[in-house]
This record gives sequence, C-alpha cells and structure tokens, in this order.
Amino acid sequence: MDHQRNRKSRSVQFASRAVDYHRLQPVRIEMYEFYHDLALEFVPFGTWEEFRMLDLGCGTGTFVKRILDRYPKATCVAVDFSDEMIEIASRKVSGHSDRVEFLKRGIG
Repeated sequence: MDHQRNRKSRSVQFASRAVDYHRLQPVRIEMYEFYHDLALEFVPFGTWEEFRMLDLGCGTGTFVKRILDRYPKATCVAVDFSDEMIEIASRKVSGHSDRVEFLKRGIG
C-alpha cells in the first residue's frame, strides 16, 4: 500500500512540475546538450537506417526529438509515468507523430 501511495505521490509531483522541468532542464544540468550529443555517438546505426528506440523515462521528450530529427527512418517508443510529461513530449515531437508511440508506465 505504501509503495502505491509513494508512486502516486511521485506522479503528482512530476505532473505539477512538468512545465518547469521542460523549461529549466537545460539550465539545471550543466552541459545538457553535450550529454545528449555524447549518447548519440553510441547509436549503432547510420543516419538513413531503420531502427526502433526505447526511451524509458522520456520526460518532456527532448532526447526523443533529437533522435527523430537526426535519424529520419527511426521510430521510438517513449515511456514515462507522468501524463503531463508525455503531453509536453507529444507536442515537442508533433512533426514526427507517425514515428513515436508514447506509453504511460512506471519503470520501477
């Protein structure tokens, strides 16, 4: 019971902060874009290859958008437990909506 209550509490916290998270994340994490660029260096596919990516804890979709922008044939399943985060992410990648599927799920 406590586990479910804690999960609900975390979900409410993230929901109330989704817009601020989206706006402040690049400011709060030093070298935010650098870390995304570094992760992209490890993608084992060429720019025009087809592949499917899974993003667990996608937040507001910043990394998903980077993948879909860079790899025009990639598709993505993006998972987060916050409806509000998924809503922002969905708007962020609206130009790629045919290549991304959002799922609301906890990963813990």
